[in-house]
Amino acid sequence: MKKHLISNLLLVSVVFVLFGCTKDETEKEEEAPDTEIVITVEDFATAIDENEENETSLGTVTASANEGDITFSIKSQTPDGAVSINPTTGELLIADNTAFDYEANTEITGVIEAKVDTETEDINFTITINDVLDSSLVITSDSAFTIEENAASGTVIAVVTATTDSNEALVFSMESVSVDGAIEIDSSTGEIRVVDSSLLDFETLPEIITTIVVTLENTDIIFAQEITIGLIDVIEALTASTFAGSTEGYVDGDISIATFNRPTGMATDAAGNIYVTEYGNHTVRKITPAGQVSTLVGGFNGFADGTGTDAKLFRPTDIIMGVDGFLYVADSSNNRIRKVSLAGVVTTFAGGSSGFVDGMGTAAKFNKPSGLTTDADGNIYVADLENQSIRKITTAGVVSTLAGGTEGYNDGTGSSAQFKDPRAIVLSNNNELMVTDQFGRTVRKVTLAGVVTVFAGNGVSGSSDGVGTSSSFGVPNGITIDNDGNLLVSDRSEHNIRKISPNAEVTTIAGTRSSGSDDGVASQATFYNPAGMLVTTDGTIYIADYDNHRIRVLK
Repeated sequence: MKKHLISNLLLVSVVFVLFGCTKDETEKEEEAPDTEIVITVEDFATAIDENEENETSLGTVTASANEGDITFSIKSQTPDGAVSINPTTGELLIADNTAFDYEANTEITGVIEAKVDTETEDINFTITINDVLDSSLVITSDSAFTIEENAASGTVIAVVTATTDSNEALVFSMESVSVDGAIEIDSSTGEIRVVDSSLLDFETLPEIITTIVVTLENTDIIFAQEITIGLIDVIEALTASTFAGSTEGYVDGDISIATFNRPTGMATDAAGNIYVTEYGNHTVRKITPAGQVSTLVGGFNGFADGTGTDAKLFRPTDIIMGVDGFLYVADSSNNRIRKVSLAGVVTTFAGGSSGFVDGMGTAAKFNKPSGLTTDADGNIYVADLENQSIRKITTAGVVSTLAGGTEGYNDGTGSSAQFKDPRAIVLSNNNELMVTDQFGRTVRKVTLAGVVTVFAGNGVSGSSDGVGTSSSFGVPNGITIDNDGNLLVSDRSEHNIRKISPNAEVTTIAGTRSSGSDDGVASQATFYNPAGMLVTTDGTIYIADYDNHRIRVLK
């Protein structure tokens, strides 16, 4: 009985223990179920300037999870390959900086995947690219253009072009124009146009220089370039007109009423005054830029030093401006070279009575000195007409014979050369003396060493154009040099004006070979024994029209 009771108690205990164990395990399972992973993210947006380097940080993606570690990856992006991401930190980096070019892409977009275990969340990202205006602005057109002088207003000279990597508009402007008011530029198209055709004058100024400035609109980015617009010389028809004088006389005053008596030579000063020697009135007259004529010195034939009309000249034939600022006059029938200040004070520089003597100052002798020129050192060269020679006078007044001395027609050196009434003389751009040999009917060249050769003309009277000795002259008289280095020769007996190029090509530029006083187109104008000439800085040719008693102009 006792044994049975113990067995029952043990059975109850085992059942209790077993029941108790099953309940504990069930409760444990209910207390620790599986955890749900939650990932929290924010969309990402930033901005960056274009053209940054690879590996530049764009910022870090914001994401969190309630359990576990997050890893990041690029799910998609446009353009492909532009960015990369650190898989553990979420830092975005530039992977391909060529994609970060504002002109190619204004933004880069895509999706980033944030992942914990098998759970994922998408993060949208937008990267805005800022336009950076860099140094790619540049003018691509030429820096030199050309246009014919006097082109019509509105004519397009050129179109300035430029390139840039910006989307901003180009704005064109012009600065520092060397000829104000001559040209303009269209601010939007870059067209350079003529504004005032009268300012496009090759003879006045052969080129226009300006600075073209291109600006990117709404910025301070600019590009500047100096350009040159060369003017093409257009051979214009010369016209002849009467500048001063009418009939033979001796009247001072405005050029409209002033009269002259056989004007011969002309010179000009730095102020633009013109000085005229008169063979018939025995004077030096002055014409101001305002057109007022007055008598500087002389007025009665004779010989006297002095001031103004107290001084006396006798048939002066030529006048030059010396490098010392004094006028020098070939006082032909006084056989002297006179020195004249701009205030009208006359002294004798060289020469005395008629003869052929070298020496100092007034001890030297000339015989009808007719033409004068000077070199850069102030030496004066004289065409000594009736001594058939070319003489030299130093600044100290020492007279010597450079070439010639007897009448004839021989080339040669020094006294072996011969002339037939050398009338006028000028120093060429080659530093050689060019002489009109009147009755040799040629233009002779004389080096400063005294070597004489024929430059143009064949010695036979005529008026044929041609090169060198294939050309002919009647009685070549005055001679000067124009602004292009051409010689200009007045042919007294042919009543015309000839031009000789530096290569000795002779052409007729004015006159019909018949005497007269007609103005008009140069080829139809008429002259009457034209003498000395003067070319001013603007290219105007002044002619002493000897027997018309006028100063004529070719322009």
